Amino acid sequence: LFSKADAFFYAVMAGAGEGYLVAFALESGMDPIYSGLLATLPLFFGGVLQFFVHNWVEKRGSYHSFTYLGSFLQALAFLPLIISALFKFESFPIFLMINSFYWVMAFAVAASWNVLMSSIIPHPVRNSFFSNRSTYTYSGMFLGMIFSGTILQWGRMNGNVIEYFAYIFLLSMLARIVSSFFLKKHSLITNAIKHSQRLTLKQWHAFIREAKIGKVMLFAALFKIPIYLASPFFIPYMIKEIKMSYVAFMIVISAALVGKILISRKLDWLASKLSMRKLLFFSGLGIALIPFLWIVSRDIYYLIFLQIFSGMAWGGFEYSFFLTVLNELPRNDQARFMSLYNLLNASAIIVGSILSALSFSHPLFALDSYIYIFILSGIFRTSSLIFFPQFFQKMQSSWRRKLIMRPFGIRPNQGPVDRPVIIDQQEN
Repeated sequence: LFSKADAFFYAVMAGAGEGYLVAFALESGMDPIYSGLLATLPLFFGGVLQFFVHNWVEKRGSYHSFTYLGSFLQALAFLPLIISALFKFESFPIFLMINSFYWVMAFAVAASWNVLMSSIIPHPVRNSFFSNRSTYTYSGMFLGMIFSGTILQWGRMNGNVIEYFAYIFLLSMLARIVSSFFLKKHSLITNAIKHSQRLTLKQWHAFIREAKIGKVMLFAALFKIPIYLASPFFIPYMIKEIKMSYVAFMIVISAALVGKILISRKLDWLASKLSMRKLLFFSGLGIALIPFLWIVSRDIYYLIFLQIFSGMAWGGFEYSFFLTVLNELPRNDQARFMSLYNLLNASAIIVGSILSALSFSHPLFALDSYIYIFILSGIFRTSSLIFFPQFFQKMQSSWRRKLIMRPFGIRPNQGPVDRPVIIDQQEN
């Protein structure tokens, strides 16, 4: 019960707050380049700095307390945003610092939460428990997005939309505080937590050089860099270029969530029919085509359909990628892989974000900058798939065990971001 309540209120925060910081920066008058970077650069800082936070927690063995205290600190990141909205203040460095702190806490709490849950939830009921929990998460995200879109549209109609951002940030902060309260309840029932093994730099290097994992890392880098080439500009494109109402914006970004839910019920069946490699490839191909499809039409119904397709493609990709890789690894190597994946993802974010900012501001892209960025991203995404067979040729086509996934956050252009729950190292 505590975990489901935590999931719901956490998701309300994610749906109401995460997808609207870039919109807030745009409404405050910030340049689209800087506003777009607020969607990606904080993920880089969060992905890198969370290692230091997690190591500090691990040395002290304080997983119980950090999980709820870290989530409470994450909630407080909304407080300066509330003040900024009320006083109509905007600053890229300050917003970047606030959002980066939010994501440092998000990544660190997720790692701590993973260890905590693996000790609390009995092995026989884990699949059903996390499947049930995801229902509460998706429901909370959907309600949070609907609330924010409705409130902001009301604010726009009243001619003072900036002030109404304070209300959605307040809701987000209160929802995460309530979530942290339920996380604290876990400490009353959990047993001692096992520590994960910390690796030396030499061991990290040796792990990366392992043949299969090295190729997977290379594929992830090649595929993720062009994704972050375009992702900073989807929200500016919708709000500034297309000039969507906030109701339309809310419906469009919610459509990706619908697509994710629809495909999640069919993934096991698709994997058994197509094979895991084919599901991974075709999902990746769908993701590669998305930037091209965004420039076809600005019709709201078309974009809703496109976002449903996007959510389905991302759902298939995350499921098949993590299941293919983690089934190749011994249990005690899975946490290491996820740490490496997060670090690699952070590297792809910084490279893709820098390239996107340079490209968007280049004189050659002065006219129709969004269109050129989307085309460039689509070309590089598709090109990276040419090397797909070489990276996954030795991987298994089937799976030996089911993968437990949990929604980690939300991205307006792809819906909920799911990550695997890594079960305790000593279990088989």
